[in-house]
Amino acid sequence: MRQRIYTHNPFSRSARALSEYLDIPRIKHENSRYFTRNSDVWINWGASEIPIHQPDSVINKPSKIVAASNKLLFFAKASDTELFRVPEYTTDPEVAKEWPTCVSRTLLRASEGRGIVITQEGEEPPEAPLYVRYVKKQREYRIHVMDNEVIDIQRKIRDPDREPDNWQIRNHSNGFIFVRNTQQPMDESKKAAVDVINYFELEFGAVDLIETESGKTFVLEVNTAPGLEGTTLTKYGDAFRQLLA
Repeated sequence: MRQRIYTHNPFSRSARALSEYLDIPRIKHENSRYFTRNSDVWINWGASEIPIHQPDSVINKPSKIVAASNKLLFFAKASDTELFRVPEYTTDPEVAKEWPTCVSRTLLRASEGRGIVITQEGEEPPEAPLYVRYVKKQREYRIHVMDNEVIDIQRKIRDPDREPDNWQIRNHSNGFIFVRNTQQPMDESKKAAVDVINYFELEFGAVDLIETESGKTFVLEVNTAPGLEGTTLTKYGDAFRQLLA
């Protein structure tokens, strides 16, 4: 049984690190001499489309990543279940304009806050395919799940060495970082993370969610190619070894 890693981004540092940790080759996007056998097993690192013949066993099938990676499709599908909670969303700017705070997503496939525009009630939001009602957060987490188990938990906090540029968009460039071994998420949040991965029929993924002061959990998105380094790389590598054994 040959094992391979296919990544949406041939320059992904996380996919390269995982490949080295597991000693599993990555499939080249160009000039590859690899030919698929149906008995092969692939780890699909974030690709919603794979232009070459796939084996019978693909961990995170591209057809399932489509709905998880496209933010509009994610909210549309997530809103049809009561397993977990997502913020209110719309595609109508007139509706979005009435919200106290609106998060416009001008890009449906983006990370690190790219394509996010914040507007307040009465302000005209920009033209965008997705508008999400802002939910004030008390805590924010990234919960990593594989094979129905939580394998790692990171909490997003303010970088103590920086003053945040924007408290509503909490990403690295705005002065926020991920840490672990701090205040743990509620049981509801951990359950929601597992439920999200199962609901989208994925084998693994990183679920970004927030907890409010009133004790509610809201799921924000799923990352099927999360950043890996240090402890997170070890956690994923060891979990993949068990899954592939």
